[in-house]
Formats: sequence, structure tokens, C-alpha cells
Amino acid sequence: MPEDKTSAIDIDKVVAALEKMAETPNTAAMTYRQQLREPRMLGAIRKCQAAGWKTDDIAKLLNEQGLQIKTSTLIAYLREIEAETRSEGEGKPGVKPRRNSAKAAAATSTAKPETSPATTSKTPPASEEKKSTQKPKMGGAHSPEDL
Repeated sequence: MPEDKTSAIDIDKVVAALEKMAETPNTAAMTYRQQLREPRMLGAIRKCQAAGWKTDDIAKLLNEQGLQIKTSTLIAYLREIEAETRSEGEGKPGVKPRRNSAKAAAATSTAKPETSPATTSKTPPASEEKKSTQKPKMGGAHSPEDL
């Protein structure tokens, strides 16, 4: 068995250095998704978008800064992050909430309930007229007569 090495170190100093290191994430070990999810990064991207910058311009800047990412990948990651943050409080991850348009809301608020037609007619509904009394043949493809 190898022999343990000993040296005089200040454990408090080492622990303090490790704790300081742990305060900042190691971006070299993070995936692009993780880097984009980092609140400061995501916030800066959202500010650029709010200022009118296109995703293509943002991707170019990220590439210049060392985060090699295609515009289409950036768009996909941002949509994924947006869907995750939106669904966090809604119970089902990845499910987008339904958005009702003003047009649909107006249509439902002014629509009258349907009334059934008077049943005084002696002719049966179309669905009842074409009922066949024959049983379908078993096995193989069905012929038009079976339907």
C-alpha cells in the first residue's frame, strides 16, 4: 500500500478557498443549456431581445465570446427554457397552457345554445336509415356489403 504523505497545511485556509471556488459555477464543466439557464445569462439575452436584437445577432455575439452555438440551436434552447419556466407552476412539465384568442372568447360569449329540432317528423334520422341487419363476415378484409 502506498504511504500517506503528510504536510503542514492550514485547513481553514484550504476550506475557505474551496468555499470561495464553490460560489461561482465552473462554466467550463457546464453544457450550453446549463450556461443559458444561468440567470444572469438568460436575463441578458432577454434584455437584448427586448431591445430589438434578433436571435441571429445574439448567437453571433455568443460565438465571439466563446460559446459556439448555432442560431437554430439557441432558438430551440430558449424555447425549451421558456416552456420549463412557464410549466413550473402549472403542474405538468413541458405542457404549454392554452391561450384563448379574443375572437374565440367573443364567439363563445355571444353563441346561443343549440336547440334540438322538433321530433314531429316520422322519418328516422339518417344514421338509423342505413343500419344493416346482416352480421359482418369473420376474418379477412371487409367487403362493402359488410359495412
